[in-house]
Amino acid sequence: MIKKILLFLIIFHKNNAFKNNSCTCCNNKKDKKNKNIIDDKIIINEGNNNKKINKNNNKNEENNLNELIIKNIINSTVGFTNITNTCYVNSTIQLLIHDNLFLNNFKKLFKNNNKENILSNNLNKLLLNINKKINKNNNKKNISISISKFKFSVAKKNKKIKNFKIYRQNDAFSFLKLILNNLEYELINNENKNTIYNEQNNKNKFKINKNFYNIVEISLLNNNNDSIKSFIDENILILKNNINTYKNIIIRLKRGDKDNNNKLIKIFKKIYLDDFIIINSKKYYLKSIVIHIGNKNSCGHYINVTKINNEWYCFNDTECKYCYVRDINDFNFENNINNNVKNNAYYMLYSLEP
Repeated sequence: MIKKILLFLIIFHKNNAFKNNSCTCCNNKKDKKNKNIIDDKIIINEGNNNKKINKNNNKNEENNLNELIIKNIINSTVGFTNITNTCYVNSTIQLLIHDNLFLNNFKKLFKNNNKENILSNNLNKLLLNINKKINKNNNKKNISISISKFKFSVAKKNKKIKNFKIYRQNDAFSFLKLILNNLEYELINNENKNTIYNEQNNKNKFKINKNFYNIVEISLLNNNNDSIKSFIDENILILKNNINTYKNIIIRLKRGDKDNNNKLIKIFKKIYLDDFIIINSKKYYLKSIVIHIGNKNSCGHYINVTKINNEWYCFNDTECKYCYVRDINDFNFENNINNNVKNNAYYMLYSLEP
């Protein structure tokens, strides 16, 4: 009897010990497993949050210009599609997108949270699309892109302007002024009062405009100067007092003017485009040229030649070709001597950066 009682107690003790040990062990495993699951959830959630944050950061980065994108665009040879008489748009945009100072100023001023800024928003999208196209094609030459959305944004912004239709042939320089004045109004809220042209005392020869650029217009009618430099030297005192030395210069040669009989004509005067000019001890380098080909200003074709890494390239809408000349003044479009730069250069960019 005593043996049976002792045996029962031993078995009972072992069963309890096993039960307690196993429960403790299972509970520990469950706790550990639950802890791991909780930890995993935390890790997973943190990972998702990080992904979301990264996605948002990437999205913001994708929607904003940066130095790398600007460098990519400036060194690119991307062409633009001509959508019925829009060569004036293409040649003008080529000049702007190859200007480092303009792109950096635009980057500083641009805010993509204002939906009312139609033109600047579309310009920003255009620049980002150009960069995507470059990256997608591994920076190959002879690639092109449609810039129709930007063109339509200009038309929409300026629909009240008389005779301005995006599909009509328009003056490339007037289009440049339109873009710059619109951008200035959107990005600087019209705080700069110099958007309207300020005529100098020597108004028959030229006038200066200050917004994103110093803009100088030169009348070729009854003008004896045969180069940009000679004109600069002759008018250096007026230029010194009016040129902002922190901005690039755009010089327009007024090839459309009225003759003595009050008839509108195109002036085929040869003007040599100097490699650089000096104003207020600042050196400005010839960077980009918009050229008008044709006998009349009201019709014809616009092209652009731009210096990229010390080499000149000709942009003819979608086409981009290397200019096999040391001096850009010797370049003839389509090897036609009548289409040379000296006789047909319309306006050009002189940049503080070579």
